[in-house]
Amino acid sequence: MLGIAINSNVTTEFFADFGVYDVTLTLPQYEVVGATGVLVNTVNNADATQTLTYHGDDIHDFAWTASPRYKVEKILSQEPWARFNSVC
Repeated sequence: MLGIAINSNVTTEFFADFGVYDVTLTLPQYEVVGATGVLVNTVNNADATQTLTYHGDDIHDFAWTASPRYKVEKILSQEPWARFNSVC
């Protein structure tokens, strides 16, 4: 049989397992970053860079993006399910 085997990963939601990620990124301070997980630490370095540390529990992959043109939108609520940060 050639091609993709249909239903080859029927025992999980996706083929990859869930994982725990701790990721540290160092990039210029003017960059706005959007990333998977929770931002747990930010350090502004003397060389005009920033070091960001993210933590993610039970996620398939860690992904990030950066641009100085991004804008951050925040919605604050007392409800835990309604907390929202968006980079657009």
